[in-house]
Amino acid sequence: TDCAAGIAWQESCVRRALGEVKIFEDTDSPSYYGDVLSFLVRAGGAATYQDKRGIYALVGITA
Repeated sequence: TDCAAGIAWQESCVRRALGEVKIFEDTDSPSYYGDVLSFLVRAGGAATYQDKRGIYALVGITA
């Protein structure tokens, strides 16, 4: 079953990396009757501490 969830974190307890943004463009595409734009970016993150303090999963319950 599906369950709503979210993640909350304290900014100093996580590390992140963000790569460059790559843009793909297809102008005047006959299949889509116009321009098509697409973007690609690589990103990643990790907990700063091994005990994962400062990071919390907020998970809903199902009835």
